[in-house]
Amino acid sequence: MKICVNCGAPVKDKHGTPVDEVYDRNLHKKSGIMKLLECKHCFKVVDKYIEYEGCLILLDLALQTPAAFRHVLVNAVNTKLVLKLVFITLIIDGYIKWSDGNSKEEEEGLFLDQEYNFYTQIGVSFICVSSFLLTTLFIFFANKKIREFQNIVDDSNWRYVLLALLLCYCARSLKLMALLWEPDRSGFIWFFVDILFCITTITILKIFAKMNTCQSIMTAACAQAALHFLEYFNQKIYQ
Repeated sequence: MKICVNCGAPVKDKHGTPVDEVYDRNLHKKSGIMKLLECKHCFKVVDKYIEYEGCLILLDLALQTPAAFRHVLVNAVNTKLVLKLVFITLIIDGYIKWSDGNSKEEEEGLFLDQEYNFYTQIGVSFICVSSFLLTTLFIFFANKKIREFQNIVDDSNWRYVLLALLLCYCARSLKLMALLWEPDRSGFIWFFVDILFCITTITILKIFAKMNTCQSIMTAACAQAALHFLEYFNQKIYQ
């Protein structure tokens, strides 16, 4: 089922049946013309991003545009791509942790020992991101139960929330560029990546978890705190 990227409403045809495409399929079969559907709720084009280049979509994602997130995570169905990016981000995150705690004695040690430490840090990165996801989902389900108890309609889907959080985690892959530009890890770029990660988390919670601004900020703060606490604990042990 497709949704309107502007308001999030399900896209339906004139008979009220959910559609599988954001354009008029019958017209496309007859004439080859792709006419985008119009949302019956907000009266805007359902998904303008179907005509956009990937770099423009990526730019809108960086600018925290809700419509771009709805297109990428719901209409475009990029689940496999997101999982691949998460895997790459885990490797980058693990490498940064490994290089951060790699002392001179370790650099002069056996290659197998260094390799083992590298894989260990990837595992630590997996545990850290798992704590981030579990903390957020726990608060999400608790908030969902409260809404049900208050008889408030809540059509949020935990699968979209989970996929969106995984995409949000991929923002940490930018730390590889920060490592190349500012190896001391105390410059603005490192701080900017963390801020982008936090802001994206808040945006995603507002879009897919249907939380207000205050709830989104508090949830993001708790999830980020869980992740950074484990990273800090690992850093103390590893060093």
